[in-house]
Amino acid sequence: MVHIPRGNTQKNVSRDVYETLLPELKNEATKMLVDIPCGDGSFAEFIQNSHPKISVVGADLHQEASGKLKAFYKSDAVHFLKYLCPKKVDIITCISGVMCFDRIEELFQQFSKVLKNNGIVIITNDNVHTIRDRLSFLMFGYFKRFNPFYKKNEGIWKVVLPQEIVMHLEKNGFDDIKIKYTSTYYEDFLFFPLAVILFPVCVIGLLPKAQWNLRQVLKIYSFKMLIGRHYIVSAKKYSLGLLCFLSTEINQLMQWAAQYG
Repeated sequence: MVHIPRGNTQKNVSRDVYETLLPELKNEATKMLVDIPCGDGSFAEFIQNSHPKISVVGADLHQEASGKLKAFYKSDAVHFLKYLCPKKVDIITCISGVMCFDRIEELFQQFSKVLKNNGIVIITNDNVHTIRDRLSFLMFGYFKRFNPFYKKNEGIWKVVLPQEIVMHLEKNGFDDIKIKYTSTYYEDFLFFPLAVILFPVCVIGLLPKAQWNLRQVLKIYSFKMLIGRHYIVSAKKYSLGLLCFLSTEINQLMQWAAQYG
């Protein structure tokens, strides 16, 4: 079995991301992967060594990865994608990064602009839908993964829900959106009986919000959301997606013109 380094994320996340990407990595047409933020560079270095035909580019505000990667940029995500990204890319991985970012909406716009048609983006993030997080918020007023008191330079501070990720992807012309919950620890199984009871209640409560579309509910709110500490979202960019993105941009310009013209 191939050992995939964990990097700066929860257990099994890098493994599951790699398994999701494997068909793309084996595709001869795949030429470039961007990992942002790349953290300590261990995941990007693994891809670089395992698939030498693919150019791997990493970017991060910290320079831990600079000695590991052939191409590394010290930059925040949006600035890198707008001004430094070498060319159109086939794969973007954003592992455990969005909870540290401002300008989320602009980030997804840049994902769409930088990716080639048929390119894939994978975003992962800590999941606050778990039983342990719900109980923590109920009793103490904060989610388990986040500190109850933020420091001035707090790194992990932004709660980003999977439904927000899906919204931004759809707005920017992505399709074939899939969500997987992962990173379940032994102690999480202590909440399994409560999850079995709570899950049907959640689904029944969510169905009216989804116009009784069970598939839409289960796409985001699967059972494992209650015990998996991390979620992985993958999405494809198609040529039709580009038209949707341009349509959104034109509509925004027309609204601006109507307001200020």
